[in-house]
Order: sequence, then C-alpha cells, then structure tokens
Amino acid sequence: MRVDLVKAHIAANGSVAKDTYLMELRLETEEFLAAPGQFVMLRILDTTDPLLRRAFSICSLIKPNVIQIMYRVVGKGTRLMKDMKEEETLELLGPLGNGFQGPERGKKAVLVSGGIGVAPLFFLASRLKPHDLKFIAGYGSKEDVVPPGLLGLEEGSVLFATEDGSCGYHGLVTELFEAELNKTLSRQLQVYCCGPWEMLKKLAHICYEYDLDCQVSLESAMACGVGACQGCAVKASASYPPDYFHVCSHGPVFSSSDIDWEG
Repeated sequence: MRVDLVKAHIAANGSVAKDTYLMELRLETEEFLAAPGQFVMLRILDTTDPLLRRAFSICSLIKPNVIQIMYRVVGKGTRLMKDMKEEETLELLGPLGNGFQGPERGKKAVLVSGGIGVAPLFFLASRLKPHDLKFIAGYGSKEDVVPPGLLGLEEGSVLFATEDGSCGYHGLVTELFEAELNKTLSRQLQVYCCGPWEMLKKLAHICYEYDLDCQVSLESAMACGVGACQGCAVKASASYPPDYFHVCSHGPVFSSSDIDWEG
C-alpha cells in the first residue's frame, strides 16, 4: 500500500452542522489511492502546538488528488483548523489503515453512523449503488445533523435518529436500526458502522443475534498512525490470535466479531 507524506492546500473549509466542519484539500500528488474506511494524519505547519498529527477519516475523494475530511471542533488543533482559509497549507500522511470490504454479491449494505462517525460512511456510500444500500445516521439533536446533499447523497436517502427527537426517530440510532431490521430489512445484509464505542458494542450484539456480518470502524486517539507508538490498542476477542489490535495498523475497520467489546 502506497503512503504519501505531502502538502495539502485548503480548497474549502466551512461549517456543515453545530461544531462540525468540512475541509476540502488539494494534495501535491497526482493520485491519492484512498479507499473508504481509510484515514489521514494531518499537521498544521506553522505551529508546534499541537505538535503531533491528528487522525481524520477520509470523507470523500472528489478527484484523484482532492479529498474531503469532516471534523468536529473538540480541542486546540481543530479550533485552529476551523479558522484556516483557502490556500493555507497542512502536512498530510496517508492514506493509512485498512478500509471496508465491499458487500458480497446479493447482499444489501446497511450503513449505521453515530455523530462524526458519519464521515467514512459517506465515502463508502459514494462507492455503492443507491438501490443497494440503506443509510441510518444518529445524532444528539437536529442542529448536529450533517445534510446528506453536501456529500453527494440525495436528500431523503438517509434515515435520521436524534436523541432529543428533534429530527427523525426519537431515540438511539441502534434502536432505529433494530426497528428497521424487524420491519423492512431482509437478512441478506452487510452492516457497516462507525461511531462511539457503546453504539458499536450494541450494534455488534444486535448483528450477532441476527447472524449478520458487521464491519466496524473504530474511533481512537492516535499519535503516529502506523502502529509504532502502540497507543491505540483494543482487546481482541478470544477467537483471534493476538491479545490486542492496534486501531491504526490493524484497522480502523474490523469485523465486529474480532473485538472483545467487554475488554
């Protein structure tokens, strides 16, 4: 797998929901061979605080050398990023990690996201035929919802769940997924999900109960992105040889059955 260390020039950077931004980057390379589920490590060049790169899922590949990332403002690095203007430059390492495996022939893809976990699933959705997928996205409130049209999906193509009931289903996205599973979805499914740990844990249990294949993209703090610092370890299930996986190098995408959700 080819990994590049390149300069990335900002082509666009703006708010898409509460505390959530979409940044478009033009890379100094002819072709960036990224796949859905992979990520990049970004560093702001004109500061040493923060010093380390930060990991961001690739949200879309617009052109061979133009990508989008989605980020939520939560700390010093992302606060600096939201104020960056067009043509400012960052340093990018990537693409990194292992991405999603496409659904087997005859299986419908069901994409389930929580919060900013929607980013890699937008990229995956862009590679699937619309009639072959169902997208279910969960947020805290209506103001957190990222409009699907901004990422190339048709309005109305995504089912929403909000915890406060201000948009779509009133409740957790895992509840909406199980309701749809019981109501309309067949069992010939491949489930893909990304979001907070507890959400993924619940989805893994549901998919186990219904005997569904489930791929999860884990969110984790990463310092290096290549497995050297060993700071992003998660416990493997008893059926898997290593005791721990490193999210950056073994993942971030795993089969849900490979993870010890109680560990």
